[in-house]
Amino acid sequence: MSVPPETLQKFELFRGVSERTLSYLSQRCVLRSFYRGAIVADGYSGKLLLVKRGLVGVATLFIAPTDRPLTRPDVEKQSVIPLLSVYGRGDTCLELFVTNNPNLYAESLTDLTEVYILEREDVLFVLGEDKVFTLNLLGLCGKVLSFVSLVVNALKYPSGERLNIILSALPFPLTQEVLGRLCGMRRETVGRKLNRRKTHKTLN
Repeated sequence: MSVPPETLQKFELFRGVSERTLSYLSQRCVLRSFYRGAIVADGYSGKLLLVKRGLVGVATLFIAPTDRPLTRPDVEKQSVIPLLSVYGRGDTCLELFVTNNPNLYAESLTDLTEVYILEREDVLFVLGEDKVFTLNLLGLCGKVLSFVSLVVNALKYPSGERLNIILSALPFPLTQEVLGRLCGMRRETVGRKLNRRKTHKTLN
């Protein structure tokens, strides 16, 4: 069952995005309620969680290789679940979207948690179609280069425009070498473009 577009607008991720983006993602979005200890999603699913009510904790779980039977020590290791991060109401749970790690999953830290769930493919589909959405997503990523790389690689813009998007959206600086890898440019080319930007700002 889909959710109203106005519902998504309550999350920072969707502020200022186009009606077309909201309409598409609201039709693809589902609301799910779950209780303490329930597994919400695994790393392969690549879901993006928007927390409506309660708290979601992102944790890792040891999984033994499938080519041999579980032993007692393996079972004991599986009960150790180190918490990576906790999200509260109104937050966007990014780790689940970024990772392909099969050992990563989310659980409720309250008796009842409600989240809106979007699939990775649906999120990637609108990247490049809606620049505001892309900027919002990058702005929420924190200093996680794997996440930045995933978003930038999904963009359908030329390398120069990719560079402009990264520079305007990220809340932290990146080296010229890293910027070059993300945008598909040589480090020298990135340096020239950065110098031009500085010159343009000075003239204005």
